[in-house]
Amino acid sequence: MRLGPAPVAAVKSKAATVAYDVKFVIAEVDANLDVEKDSGSGCTLQYQRTDWIGRRITTQAVGSTAPVDITASYKTPETTPDPRFMPDEVEVIRPPDIALGEAVSVSVRINNMDSVEREYTCYLGFHAINDRSDRIGDITAPEERSVVVPAGGTVSLAFEASWVEIKPWLAWTEFVHAFIVVTRAHDGEQLFPEAVTRVRGLPIEIDLDPALRVAVGGEVRATISYRNPLDEPLDNARLIISGDNGLLIRTTSGSAETSEEIALGTLAAGAP
Repeated sequence: MRLGPAPVAAVKSKAATVAYDVKFVIAEVDANLDVEKDSGSGCTLQYQRTDWIGRRITTQAVGSTAPVDITASYKTPETTPDPRFMPDEVEVIRPPDIALGEAVSVSVRINNMDSVEREYTCYLGFHAINDRSDRIGDITAPEERSVVVPAGGTVSLAFEASWVEIKPWLAWTEFVHAFIVVTRAHDGEQLFPEAVTRVRGLPIEIDLDPALRVAVGGEVRATISYRNPLDEPLDNARLIISGDNGLLIRTTSGSAETSEEIALGTLAAGAP
């Protein structure tokens, strides 16, 4: 673009009436960011950011490609945290996996970025999903909570799926999905953060003989030890053994296969 004369001192003092393109440069380095909503009959201001535009103004140094910060020459530098590096409006804290017998605890942290307090509604339900993320069924009934978050503040909401609620679904899957919808009351905007937790299987130990190396075409004997860590019987337990990269497993029937599933039946509480 072609820019006409614009004294830097006039830009910094916001003397917008000075000729010729001072007003244009002020808008480039120190404008407000207005977010408006079109209702069909006109636009209404939703919120305004005065610290977004012109956070850092640089030019290339003479004789090199190094950047030179000239922000203070054009405006009073911003002192608020850079919005680009602030946390997401909604954050989800959850364990990536849990042991048998544990609950899944999820914390939904809502960060209000605005300069006024805002009301939010948080909807959360725990679902059982398969390894393709298809929904199998509801682990818990959904909950909906409303909360008011102060300007620039944070509020955390805690949710939990108990082991008693999770256990019946382990016959079909090992994945617990927290389906979350956070809605901003003032503009209806909805946010959909994701949270999936995996339920680890039986604690197992494997001893290999020979332990270090085997000749091409040779065999390795694996001794697998497992136990029920719960203080209650574990029904329909299964052991799945699989190999890759051409590894074959000698099954209980004597055939060589790439995988085998062994039914362990009911494991008594604490039983190895």
